[in-house]
Amino acid sequence: NIITSALSIDEFFRISQCKSAKEVWDTLQVTHEGTSDVKRSRKHTLIREYELLRMNHGESMLG
Repeated sequence: NIITSALSIDEFFRISQCKSAKEVWDTLQVTHEGTSDVKRSRKHTLIREYELLRMNHGESMLG
């Protein structure tokens, strides 16, 4: 199977009991991307970090 040949041993064990390619894909997607709640939380955290990003006094944009 092309999907399983590209997996690490840990990923392979995680999906070894899956019965269909769809189940394998969904399991790997949640493993690597997180659930929709995790993605939403990550998005809010990144937005907040961006909003709090400020240039310090004496700091140049030229590096």
